[in-house]
Amino acid sequence: MKERKYVIFILLCVAALLQAQNSVKPFDEFWVTGMNKFDGVFPVYVAEKEVYLEIPEKYIGREIEVNGQIDRGFDLLNRPVDGLGVVRIVSPDKATICFQKPFYAERILDETSAYQSSFSLSNVQPAGKSYPVVTYSKERGAVIRITEHLMDGDDWFSYNNYGFIRSLVPELSEVTKIHPFEEGVSLTIRRYHGAESERYMFSSSTVILPDGSMPLEVTCVIRLLPRKRDRIRLADYRIPYQTLRFKDYSQDPYCMAEDSLILRWDMSKTLTFYVDTLFPKEYFQAVKEGVSAWNTAFRKAGIHDALQVKYANKKIIPAEQRAFISYDLKMPGIKSDLTHHPRTGEILSCRLNIGHGFLKGRLDDYLLSCGASDPRILADRYSK
Repeated sequence: MKERKYVIFILLCVAALLQAQNSVKPFDEFWVTGMNKFDGVFPVYVAEKEVYLEIPEKYIGREIEVNGQIDRGFDLLNRPVDGLGVVRIVSPDKATICFQKPFYAERILDETSAYQSSFSLSNVQPAGKSYPVVTYSKERGAVIRITEHLMDGDDWFSYNNYGFIRSLVPELSEVTKIHPFEEGVSLTIRRYHGAESERYMFSSSTVILPDGSMPLEVTCVIRLLPRKRDRIRLADYRIPYQTLRFKDYSQDPYCMAEDSLILRWDMSKTLTFYVDTLFPKEYFQAVKEGVSAWNTAFRKAGIHDALQVKYANKKIIPAEQRAFISYDLKMPGIKSDLTHHPRTGEILSCRLNIGHGFLKGRLDDYLLSCGASDPRILADRYSK
């Protein structure tokens, strides 16, 4: 009886696999009149409101980073959002592409450890989120449909932590720009969301726009990560680095040991901090000096011209840059965010956001520390 059940199970699996493979269209059937193709590292196909991404065969097994940012809307500029992050492209069968998120909280750093084999067997990672293959290009690249993830999904990028951005009106979403670049492709989407009625109840935009909604431009970036030997830097608890914690099973033969990696930049090339064109001119020099001051420390470490600061021009797409500094009107204060590789701790990108009204907090700090001894503050308390 058991053998019969196993045979039935195997037959069902084979039938499901054949059905999935039969769902893959010939490319000539996939290509419809009016479809556009954007060539690049990851080609993109667009037909009306449908968007497809091609995964070239040579990139199966490679790592990519999928992230996004709010470009503009709701008085925000270039604000980071939660992204899918670093994933590995996996193809378990000809009908499926998966984005695997490997688990790195437990490791064996010593490659010669006797536990390496058993650890690998006990830490097999699931394939991850799967995407049906729609067709294969003439270059044998797997084409997947990504429309929902751009138009109304929240798994590739999510801004739920911005509570004042209310419900989405998905039927109004549209892709406004597709830009292939050297490392991948960026896709800009205009979405429409409800707004806080208390603030916008007298705003004409909530009346004129459909369903009382406001536009929000978001860019999703899909970046191919380079192949290189993993270089890690273990942290020293006595020095306050930003770190990534993990458990290592090779340091102590009797138990696991907790350790940390340093989050750090790859400084093999110059890191440019681009400043948004809407950043106030009167603050630019202070920002430039603040970033450039770190070059003194880098020179002592033997790295010359490590950091640069430049105003971004119209050709620069903020979401594609490693480091970007912006100034907006919504959230007062200064906030920094970064993304990093979960295995190596390498910082992949960072955003510095200065919200209008940040001066009050700095002024209060200065009044408490120097107000009694600085005659300038007595003459003009609000002097820049």
